Formats: sequence, C-alpha cells, structure tokens
Amino acid sequence: MIKITKLTTRPNTNVLWHFDAGIFDAGFYSHMNDTYVQPGKCILSSNAFSEDGLQMTWTSFWDTEENYNAYQADPLFTVYWNLKQEYYDTNGVVMSANQIEPA
Repeated sequence: MIKITKLTTRPNTNVLWHFDAGIFDAGFYSHMNDTYVQPGKCILSSNAFSEDGLQMTWTSFWDTEENYNAYQADPLFTVYWNLKQEYYDTNGVVMSANQIEPA
C-alpha cells in the first residue's frame, strides 16, 4: 500500500477550491468510483484544511503504486487535471508535487 500527499495553497479564501468551482463533474466522480474506489484500488481519499482556509492537504491511500500511476495517466482524468491546472494557474493557486511513500 502507498500513501500520496499533496499540499495546495490558495492566495485567499475568495478563490474557490477546484471541486467547489465545478471543475470536477459527476462524470469524474462516477469514473473514479467505478474504476478505482469500488475495485479497491483507491482505498481512501480525503482533504484536510488549514485553520485559515488557505491550505488543503490531500491524502490518499492506494493498494499499489501501479494502480495510482494508472489513475494519474487515465485519459479521462487527463482532461480534468488540465482544467484544474488551468484554473489554479489563473487564480494563483500553487500545488506541491505529490509525495509518495509506503503506508
């Protein structure tokens, strides 16, 4: 099992997180659930927020690094990743690189 952690920082609380801005729609969540959650590949995915609301730490646990890499390379999700990155770039949101470690 592996643990993935990413820190995202927004400039102020007027800038919405990507999921509040509607970047990810029902198709994203349905595909995520059907392809990665229900089969047990993505075991847990959660967000934690700083007290001031400016930072979000995303943590997820995956059964294998191969399944996580398949998720990252999933052609459907590539569209969403690009939309999220464009939204964050436009609004001054900075994401750290994913930290991958054994869990």
